[in-house]
Amino acid sequence: MTDVFSRFPPFLQEYIYSSGWETLKEVQLKAADVLFNTDKNLLITSETASGKTEAALYAAYRLLASGQSQGIYFALPTRLTSDRIHQRVEAFMKAVLETPASVRLSHGQAWLREFAYG
Repeated sequence: MTDVFSRFPPFLQEYIYSSGWETLKEVQLKAADVLFNTDKNLLITSETASGKTEAALYAAYRLLASGQSQGIYFALPTRLTSDRIHQRVEAFMKAVLETPASVRLSHGQAWLREFAYG
């Protein structure tokens, strides 16, 4: 992959491999550069499918792991995008946390999803 990849913790490297990624995307490389080489805040904006969700998840993970945050909040414009991101956030958190975390989907129809999938 890249030099940046080697700086990720082993469990995150495994998550990346198991997700089938062959390379990190440009936005992920730029975000990692900020995270690894500065103490600045990070705002990620980019087009759809550019890798910003996983870049943001790793940034959030670093805050959680360092005790600088106690949670993550994703605000999205539609139920469909919320449902899809929820699946990815849940998979990421299961992969990187030692103890289970509550990943909650919150929109007007979320209870139907939980009812249907248990």
